[in-house]
Amino acid sequence: MLFAQPFESWHNSDFALRRRSKQFTLHTQLRSADRFQRLYHARVGPLFQMPYNRLIFGGGYYYQTNRVPGRDLEDSHRPFGWVEFPLRDGRQRVVSRAMFERFLGAARPSFNRYRYQIRYTRQASWSPVISFESFLDHQGVFAWRYSGAMRRVLSQASELDVGYFYDQRRANVGGPRHVFFTNLRLRWGE
Repeated sequence: MLFAQPFESWHNSDFALRRRSKQFTLHTQLRSADRFQRLYHARVGPLFQMPYNRLIFGGGYYYQTNRVPGRDLEDSHRPFGWVEFPLRDGRQRVVSRAMFERFLGAARPSFNRYRYQIRYTRQASWSPVISFESFLDHQGVFAWRYSGAMRRVLSQASELDVGYFYDQRRANVGGPRHVFFTNLRLRWGE
């Protein structure tokens, strides 16, 4: 049955400040599980990105806390960096992104994770957002993520995505999951 697998909700908010071509963002996320009845993850952290030639380089850090059933809250730290290669054709946009993450925490050994995403969007007041992402760790493929959303531009400085993704994960990291998500982005500056 489709929803016999874990169903979660993830809610992101990004508050971005742009100066010239650089952007500083404060990111927050809350995750719930058990059909929206249990908050199990919260994170907050700064991100910074800047273009160089046709690429966009970025990095950031998340402080996060997870509630694992049967255990106390687990705090962890996640520094990360990425490079994006955006392609535009009129109003169409395809972005290819490679990311490196390091997970640091006292409750489990530290580890690296590598991600690659390709994402399609359009510049319009209503737009689909479609992406595919692969996750790798020291054991190989960690997960494949298939995502679809609708983006609504609320104003020149704000937009909201509402969507769904399916994570096809290895059994030893939780197996498959279904996620309903929202992304709210607010921007200030140039």
